[in-house]
Amino acid sequence: MLAVADARSQGRGSTAELGGSARATAPAVCHATGGRADTVTPHTEVGGTGFVFDGDTRESALQGLIDTVREAVSLFSESRQRFLDVQWNCFRQRFMWRESARPYQSELYARVLESPRTILATVVQ
Repeated sequence: MLAVADARSQGRGSTAELGGSARATAPAVCHATGGRADTVTPHTEVGGTGFVFDGDTRESALQGLIDTVREAVSLFSESRQRFLDVQWNCFRQRFMWRESARPYQSELYARVLESPRTILATVVQ
């Protein structure tokens, strides 16, 4: 099973849907767009979790999708263990909000947490 996300623009929730597919061990086939580019590691890299294509035009993106699906099917047929490794990498992926929020907490809210009275006094004035 593969999870295909072929849109060139990322709709709301599509990255979360890929996360759900990953938990079901379905490697993603997706356009390298926005959060997808951050979420899906190409299968050719260490820890790969899916199959990524690019394309600046509708035609090139469609050709990239076709080529990438063929590549996924070929990997499944010719190197079953490598495909299983990609599935295992998907299964091990976790998309936890606390991990995503940590940089924001440390960078954006650190001042508030360190001296809330000073900041509140500034806001009230």
